[in-house]
Amino acid sequence: MQDRFETRIRDAHKRTRRLDKELGGLAAHFNERPRQSAQALVFVVPAQMAAWRRFGVSRFGIDLGDHEQRKNLNIETLQDALTFILIANKYEAHKAAWE
Repeated sequence: MQDRFETRIRDAHKRTRRLDKELGGLAAHFNERPRQSAQALVFVVPAQMAAWRRFGVSRFGIDLGDHEQRKNLNIETLQDALTFILIANKYEAHKAAWE
């Protein structure tokens, strides 16, 4: 069990390092093209927020933009819980970026 835990930790660290490299490349891209990047974000962020909201409604019957509805969320499986957490985090990240 301990070996499996340590393996999962090492894998998570590897994924984190890869993500850091990818984000560094993305930051460089934005720094090289600030105006074009900002214009793209003005269109992409609201569109992606709307897509996550539609997905939340279609999959869980919950509008991610309505925190009161989230209180009535009924999750039955671990996979559903993980999926909901993922889409809710993505929605909130996009919302924070927009704000």
